[in-house]
Amino acid sequence: MKGISNIIGTVFFLLIAISTFSMFIFVINEQSFATGKSLQASNKLVQHSLFLISYKKNITYLAVTSPVNITYIIYPGGTIKKTDISIQSQIPIENITGNQKWVIIITNQGTWYNVSNVTVPVFK
Repeated sequence: MKGISNIIGTVFFLLIAISTFSMFIFVINEQSFATGKSLQASNKLVQHSLFLISYKKNITYLAVTSPVNITYIIYPGGTIKKTDISIQSQIPIENITGNQKWVIIITNQGTWYNVSNVTVPVFK
């Protein structure tokens, strides 16, 4: 009888140990899956910049890394202008901002960017 109780105790201990280990592996797997999903979601939210600022002869240009169409311009004060500006390489920022210090542009892909009309002093 003493030998049977040792075997039953060992089997019971192994069942608890295996169940605990399985639960631990399951929780680790679920956490890594959730982390992967949140990384995917945050990568979708990140807007990779399509635009660069370049300067030539006291003129500030908006340069693009790939061709883009600007469909809306939102000015300070909330005025929204529907437009169709296609940029293949670069465009003077003044053509987009007008006399405003900044505007928000919305592309045909639905992404938006804040564009500031920054002037760089030229030292002679």
